[in-house]
Amino acid sequence: MSMISAATLSDEPETMASALPIDRSAILPVASTYAEQLLRWQKAEDLNTWIATYFHYDIDRAMALSSSRDADPGEFQIYAPDECYSKRSGVCVDLSRFVVETLEIIERESSPQYLMIDFVPLYLNGRMFQKHWLVAINRNGLQYFVADTKRPGLIAGPYKAAEEFIAEYEKFRRRDVVSFKLLSSYRRARRLPARKSGTVRGQQR
Repeated sequence: MSMISAATLSDEPETMASALPIDRSAILPVASTYAEQLLRWQKAEDLNTWIATYFHYDIDRAMALSSSRDADPGEFQIYAPDECYSKRSGVCVDLSRFVVETLEIIERESSPQYLMIDFVPLYLNGRMFQKHWLVAINRNGLQYFVADTKRPGLIAGPYKAAEEFIAEYEKFRRRDVVSFKLLSSYRRARRLPARKSGTVRGQQR
């Protein structure tokens, strides 16, 4: 693939305005520490407001992650939730870990999972970008998807199944999806079994 704008097809928002408008009056006071903030958050919508207001995508870190994954994945440390909260920045997997582990504390009944998407590889500045991470939550038997660095401030859903979301998301991203998995961990899928998986474009499931 020829060189293409990172803002167009990478995981970063195309512009700051890509974050959907939110009700500023609903923004909860921000505590100085993650531990204190946990006492104020109650549900995914609270996290979503924080993401839309404060979180920034770190393209330099994304480039570093792409490089280190090929060399030695164990050397690249995904931010812990408290670190992500204090830095207010990161990449898609940092944000996904932040949301999953936070929801496991404040809204465990939503059964948060990692959604790992494998796109057809994209090369930017000589680095390969293929995987993208979001979070799936469940409410009343339906699925919602949040923590998308491409669309900060959006909770997508409801969907009856992840396949419905993937079909829409592929069109939105303008990138072909090879496969996807719902996982219990951000660590490499070969180390932990996927709870659910799927492929697209007629590939066998």
